[in-house]
Amino acid sequence: MFCGGLRGFGFAGIEGCLERKANPLGDDARCLAWRGGLRTEDLHGLLAAAPAVAAQVALRLAQRPQALHGGTVGGEPDGAGEYSPAMAVARARVFEYRVDTDPDWTARSDRGGLELPRDDAWTPEHLVLAALARCTLTSLEYHARRAGLAATAAVTTRGVVTRRETDGQFAFVDISAKLELDVEPRPEPQALRDLVAKAERDCFVGASLTARPAYTWTIDGKEL
Repeated sequence: MFCGGLRGFGFAGIEGCLERKANPLGDDARCLAWRGGLRTEDLHGLLAAAPAVAAQVALRLAQRPQALHGGTVGGEPDGAGEYSPAMAVARARVFEYRVDTDPDWTARSDRGGLELPRDDAWTPEHLVLAALARCTLTSLEYHARRAGLAATAAVTTRGVVTRRETDGQFAFVDISAKLELDVEPRPEPQALRDLVAKAERDCFVGASLTARPAYTWTIDGKEL
């Protein structure tokens, strides 16, 4: 190696004689081979491969050195593409609710608001139907807003409670919801059907009921 520098080749500030050899031990191996009468093809047998410390790192004397992260440094982190799709799945959002009920049956929401006193006209079954109606309206309003629309509806919910054939328990066996819809601006018919389908699908209360609600949607007196 000459020590005249590499500036003439456009490499400013680099002195060739100051650069370390890529594998100084390789020369030692060749020296040992010459003294001991070993052939060049025996160089790989001088040392057995040690336990791997990094992928693709040269561990034998006669091998050329390889970068620790050779071939992996780029726009993605090391190991990108080696993970299964299941590892990349995001956790579902979690919604929690709490209602505190006093001995006199007065109910309070964890979000505040008005108390719900005991009223015999509002049976627990009526509250389930009211919850279904409001849940459906909440879902409808959410998806309409995402679509740049304003939507509301008048809702009538009905339910039938009797013994279930499957286990003999008294429960809701039939639930229906009729909604008179109003949407502005008025979307195309298919977009309107897609909107109400999303409203049904994403009502948490309706999705939680064993007796799945049967929805009927009308707009301007016509059923969708």
